[in-house]
Formats: sequence, C-alpha cells, structure tokens
Amino acid sequence: FKQTKKDLQDAVKNLSEAQLNWKPADSVWSIAECIEHIALSEKNLFDWGSASLKEAANPEKRKELKYATDQDVIKMITDRSFRVKTREGFIPSNQFGSAQKSLDAFVERRNNMIDYVKKTDDDLRNHFVTLPFGTVDTYQFLIFLSGHTKRHTLQIEEVKAHPGFPKS
Repeated sequence: FKQTKKDLQDAVKNLSEAQLNWKPADSVWSIAECIEHIALSEKNLFDWGSASLKEAANPEKRKELKYATDQDVIKMITDRSFRVKTREGFIPSNQFGSAQKSLDAFVERRNNMIDYVKKTDDDLRNHFVTLPFGTVDTYQFLIFLSGHTKRHTLQIEEVKAHPGFPKS
C-alpha cells in the first residue's frame, strides 16, 4: 500500500495542468482522470470489501476462489493487456475539482487503509468478495485494491510516454 501510494505520487509530481489534462485520444483517460478514478476506487472498493466482513466467516467458500495465490491476483490486476470497462461510481467526472484534490483524497483514503491493515484482526481469509472476474478472499481483495492503484499508475506512465504528451 505504501509503495503503490508513493509510485502514484512520484508519477504525477510536478506535472503541469496541460500535462495532467492531456488525452492521447477521446477514448483514453487523462492523467487527472486516472488520479480521480484511483481516488474514487480507493473508497468504493474498500467499502465493498468491508461489507464482506459483516457476514459470517465461511471457510467452505475457499473452494470458490478464482485465483490460487495472492501473486495471481497481483498479476491479473496489473496486467494492462486485460481491459475492463469501469462501472458507475468509478467514472471520473471532476468530483474533487482538480487533480491535486483527487490526489489528496486518494492519499487520505490510502493512509486510512494502511492504518486499517496495520491494526485489523478481522478474519480476512475466511470472508469473500465476488467480483465480475471471480471470487477472492478479503485479503486478496485488499491486494487487488493496491494492485488497482499500480494498474492505473502504469496507465499514467503510458500517457506520459506518448509521443504527443506535452513537454510542460
């Protein structure tokens, strides 16, 4: 969680408004939109995962897991060749008012996540979340959330590497 937070912050550090809002195509998010999506996802995904903890632990559900290992979850979510259309509630719409405010919201939410992970005694391995791509345990779901940040930080790096990306 700390590393993916730092990687995102480093990826967008010192970018101009022109760079933050530039899009290589209408169908591609700008860096500002990626940051907002990450901030929205941080809360929405955490809330989704937390809801699973309100149900009774069910070790029998382990046989339904989509991914055998935590590493498989990381590999899946960070694979940029696998594209997913995002859902309502995760679509950037300038809700925070600026890229900086989106980043600030993300950092606050991520810091709360880090605090939760450090302090929790929740049974994360015996609670489950069913996602569009399959069932994961809540521990894997948290790994998914961190990997989601990495996925979109990689997307930001792709935008920055585009030949048309503004110099400043």
